[in-house]
Amino acid sequence: MQKAFINSRQSIVTFTMVILGGCLITDGAHYAGRHIGVAALASLATALPLYLACARTASLYPRDSLFGMTEKLFGKTVSKVLIGIFVVYALHSAALGNIQYSLYSSNTIFEKTHPVFLILPLTGGCIFLGIGRAGVLGRMGRLLFILTGALLVLLSICSLPYMETENLRPVLQDWSKASFFSSTRANLAYPFGDAIVLLTIAGAVKQGQSRYKAMLLPLLLGGGIFIAISMRDVMILGEYAFISSWFPSSLAISRVSVSNYVQNIQLAEGFVFLFCVFIRTGVFLYGACKGLQYLLSLQKKPIIMLSATILPLSAAGIWFLDTPNKMFEYIYRIYPMAALPFQFLFILIIWLAAERKSREITSGL
Repeated sequence: MQKAFINSRQSIVTFTMVILGGCLITDGAHYAGRHIGVAALASLATALPLYLACARTASLYPRDSLFGMTEKLFGKTVSKVLIGIFVVYALHSAALGNIQYSLYSSNTIFEKTHPVFLILPLTGGCIFLGIGRAGVLGRMGRLLFILTGALLVLLSICSLPYMETENLRPVLQDWSKASFFSSTRANLAYPFGDAIVLLTIAGAVKQGQSRYKAMLLPLLLGGGIFIAISMRDVMILGEYAFISSWFPSSLAISRVSVSNYVQNIQLAEGFVFLFCVFIRTGVFLYGACKGLQYLLSLQKKPIIMLSATILPLSAAGIWFLDTPNKMFEYIYRIYPMAALPFQFLFILIIWLAAERKSREITSGL
């Protein structure tokens, strides 16, 4: 039974990997150029109320995940409608993460490999993670977070001789308001706005441990790492190359050579992306799997149904979003509008209902 729960540290690092898995490959704020730090801070500040609302809801129902909360708040019929909508969102976000990494790998590390052949093993591993217990997810998240942190520190140290602080100056001069707010909105939608998925694991956090700490620290930690990496890339590439590149982190690391024997450490950056996307997709598939189990009133997890859904969805995404240009166009222009109900309205409805229910119980006493 111990594997069914995660402690506070495991929840923090797992949720941090969820955030990093959405922003390290597709950096929505890179259109802000040298002002990227300010744009990312604006995204974090805007996303903070969402995480506060989720943390408050989880603290009111510490023994329940998203599915138990909705049933207690809205009844079985309405909750199944809401959970059905959430499952669609979770499967879509999981497939989008797979598509990102496959397109990134096929355009940088494995240039002659079709993205479909890269997406199959990644999706298979994520399905294995999604059908497991929360404890397995937490332990895997902690392990990969340690490896990711070690690689990021190593890459940053190796990049120091190539950084030019002049590329970051002057800040907030000759800046485009349209690009700045577009970058802020893009990062808010993807990935900082994905707070709702944290509630799917909230019930697995051990009792007596702060839900605020488990949900707010990942936002600050993941956002801080993202800002540091983005500023590193700007200092290495310069503003023009940073804005023009589809994958600025990969391009920046490709310019770093450690010695005559180690000329290209781009593969290490690929492992960082792989670890983060693996955990992010696994968390979304965990939520989708639990949602399907709740909708269909199953005793066992619907492994076959989950596999038959996510694999074709990911392959179809590769078919339609077959180039980085199409993928970025979708993530920055279409996805923010499509995800708005899940990232704002869904959280708002559950939080307000939880507050109302709590006050009714308190007044009844």
